[in-house]
Order: sequence, then structure tokens, then C-alpha cells
Amino acid sequence: MLLDNATLPYEEIFTKNFEADIESEEFWTNAIEEALHPLRSIRPYVGELNRPQR
Repeated sequence: MLLDNATLPYEEIFTKNFEADIESEEFWTNAIEEALHPLRSIRPYVGELNRPQR
């Protein structure tokens, strides 16, 4: 994989090593959804951070 990273374009690295087509809209939709998942679990607590302390 290190050799691939040094010699291949990033599209080919993902295709070869991860079987992912990073040029597809589906890849990026799934990637964004996965990245936002942890934020959804803490969302209920974010409002508590802005409340004044008593």
C-alpha cells in the first residue's frame, strides 16, 4: 500500500486497496453520512453547552 501511495493517483489507490469508486456521488454521500453519525449522537447535549451556568 505504501508503494501504491507513492506511485498511483488517489483514485486508483482507493479502487485497488478499498474497492471504492471515489468519483461516484454514492461514495461521497456515504462518507458524509458516516462522518456526521457521531455528531448526531451528541446533538441533544450541544444545547446544554450554551446554557448559562447557575
